[in-house]
Amino acid sequence: MRCLAFIHDVVLFFALFGGLYSAHSFAQDQKGVELNAEEKEALAFVGTFPKISIGFSVAPGFGHAATGVQVMKRLRELGYEGEFEIYVDQASRVALAKLLPEYQVSGAVEQTLSNLHATTHELKRKKIYEGSQVLTRKKAIQTLGIMGADDEFTSPQALNVDALLVMQPPGWEEKPSLRIQHSSSYVVIPLPEGHLKPLRTSEVSPATLLRVPGLKTVIDHLELHEVLTAYGLGLRKGEEKLNQIVNASKIFQHKNPELSTKRGTVVLMISNLNESEWARFHELSPSTKVLALNHEHLETELIDLKFGEVLVIKVGSQPQDIWDALMLQSTLPPTVSGNSGVNFLSARGIPFVHTTGPVHSDFQGLLAPLFSQTAHWLETGDEASLAHFFADARTPDSAVAKIFARQESLLEGRGDKLMSVLQESMGWICNEVVQDQAPTENGDKKPLQFYFGLKKILKQLVPTVLGL
Repeated sequence: MRCLAFIHDVVLFFALFGGLYSAHSFAQDQKGVELNAEEKEALAFVGTFPKISIGFSVAPGFGHAATGVQVMKRLRELGYEGEFEIYVDQASRVALAKLLPEYQVSGAVEQTLSNLHATTHELKRKKIYEGSQVLTRKKAIQTLGIMGADDEFTSPQALNVDALLVMQPPGWEEKPSLRIQHSSSYVVIPLPEGHLKPLRTSEVSPATLLRVPGLKTVIDHLELHEVLTAYGLGLRKGEEKLNQIVNASKIFQHKNPELSTKRGTVVLMISNLNESEWARFHELSPSTKVLALNHEHLETELIDLKFGEVLVIKVGSQPQDIWDALMLQSTLPPTVSGNSGVNFLSARGIPFVHTTGPVHSDFQGLLAPLFSQTAHWLETGDEASLAHFFADARTPDSAVAKIFARQESLLEGRGDKLMSVLQESMGWICNEVVQDQAPTENGDKKPLQFYFGLKKILKQLVPTVLGL
């Protein structure tokens, strides 16, 4: 049984008999960081599941998949030692292979990922029947699934679980929810929004660096120069935005020699531009050298780079741990788009340039004007304002630096989203049952929520009537 009373007893036992607390405990962080009472309850709850299914459905870019990978790594970091069963949509295999190099995109459907103690399976879409249900009692949950994000209204049945936690990126249209399978459809329990706590370390091991040709050479020479990690430029007019970033970094160095004691600027281009976009960039910035990560003269070019010069390195899509590390290498505000990237940087108080306008999210209200402004500067080619933003980010007493620092402290005080959704779910996952029941005439029973599938159809057909 996984009711609250049971979880409370587990936590109380470990609190009273701390000396018996083994390395397999789920109520305390592996690295010795104390957790609060709610977090201990949530982790004890997770520990009652010997397996957890993790789902990856189709999505644009890497953000959704990155959130799912972070959920697994976060659970491991907090002490979960059970097995992960990873369900991958066919269209998500490329993204997952980039984020988890152990996963082979052209390999078998079922693979073993020893680093994560995980096995992979195919995520097969299940039909969602129209209709609604009333949640009259709670259900016996024997199996649990978690998805970092989902745009496809995935049912728990698709992951072969009784209940599916869908976290969703902050500010996403569909909010976090607990989906409980019943018969051929599922009930949806709304859950609170929040942000994912960053992993406690984003250091990349030497073995990981050696896995990417040329990356260790770059890392070893970055201390000589300003670094700007560029992501999210390839969505629209990427070559123009890259040119503006290059010019802004030159302006910053020339106008603020007291703030920049480095030589030149190295732009680590994680975004992928196509051949025509790179050709256009060379027309816009003919003096800027662009080298592949495995270029034979890369080390020489890094050593010879002079003050005010910019070298662009084509890094391309990388595994999540390398993406994280390169973002933290950036000495100038990196560029980013999407909720996952915003979450990663804002949780650390790192000033950044958002490339696609504001992210609508409750916990990022202070940053909304900056999101809009930096995206506007990129769209309009206002390189001088971008350079001034770089200088403000470097100045601790500036309004920009204070806003990002305050945002970090606000997020730090809000707790971990993974913990909050687990805590909320514990109240619903008990040793009882879910039954169908029509609303009574006096209205004391109301449908909890229509199925996402029906909602999606209605939103497309009658948006005016629904007000969506």
